[in-house]
Amino acid sequence: MNKATLRHKQTIAFVIVGLSSGGAERVISLLANDFVKQYNVIIITFGKAEPFYPLSSDIKLVHCIDIIKPSTGIFDALKTNFKLYKKIKQYLKQYEVHSAIAFITRANILTTLAGNNLNIPVVISDRNNPWEKDQVLAPIWLKLRKWIYPRAQFVVLQTKKIADFYLDFVPKERIKIIPNPINPDFKFRETKKKNIILNVGRLDAQKNQKQLIEVFAKMKLNDWVLHIVGEGKERKNLEALIKKLNAHNSVKLIGRSDTIEKHYLESKIFAFTSLYEGFPNALLEAMAFGLPCVSTDCPTGPSELITSGENGFLIPMHSDNELEQKLSILVNHEEKRASLGEKAHLSTSKYHIDAITPLWRALA
Repeated sequence: MNKATLRHKQTIAFVIVGLSSGGAERVISLLANDFVKQYNVIIITFGKAEPFYPLSSDIKLVHCIDIIKPSTGIFDALKTNFKLYKKIKQYLKQYEVHSAIAFITRANILTTLAGNNLNIPVVISDRNNPWEKDQVLAPIWLKLRKWIYPRAQFVVLQTKKIADFYLDFVPKERIKIIPNPINPDFKFRETKKKNIILNVGRLDAQKNQKQLIEVFAKMKLNDWVLHIVGEGKERKNLEALIKKLNAHNSVKLIGRSDTIEKHYLESKIFAFTSLYEGFPNALLEAMAFGLPCVSTDCPTGPSELITSGENGFLIPMHSDNELEQKLSILVNHEEKRASLGEKAHLSTSKYHIDAITPLWRALA
């Protein structure tokens, strides 16, 4: 895609740190694939890397720096971020970008600064729970967020509760709530189910798979297995836990999968034990596939998807007894699984891509 080609239609730029597997990366990929039907689309990433999620060949990928090395100090960090800012600004100008959409704090701040300098409107979006300690940013980024976010055209958030946090420093009229879309490439079809309890998510303390493994092992369900799809820094700890519980025959760490659809189709139950979320993509996907779900009522997201007892079960965080009880109900009652699964599927229609992308296009 050359510059001459780009002139025929308006150009939208998406900006994100990278395009690895993750919720923000997945949503940007889905939006870009949809936007490219109407606009020229460029995705700007901080570092050079192959995208995990499929992208249309009509989307142009550019990066700011080949390799981003960990900063050795504050001056090194400032130097790197100034390079990123200059490169983002260069791309916005070079490709005559009409408007930009950025995801995640650093990209949000640098893109807003670059866009403001060029008089290009910028829509930004944070993608996780801002109250959790794991999400606390360095003091400089906290200050910049309060200063820069009000300068964006719009700040897109995923839930009403998260929006409350930003009202302290972003004008209400600039805040928009848009949930994540379901992957339109998923094929919802009838398949033979197996006695699998499924969990999907990074192997991370936030996702709290430790509790799920411990409760499942305690239940001693001889004809059921627990499959955890995802990769992350907790793998070694979880492997050690599985070994300690002598559960290696019934608990499988599947790793990262590019055939996630297959896991949803084969499983009978979905269990989600997160301590916090922005908007839980995996839970939404499981419900769309008609899986009966048990989820912690963590901030934020699950309570916006599940009405407990109607289209799934919500349980208090850290409650092993509630988790065991609800899993037992689903394991032992096929009719309950079918009823909750059907209602879960029906309740996700408003998250189809055709309902979500117009909300984004209206802002761009």
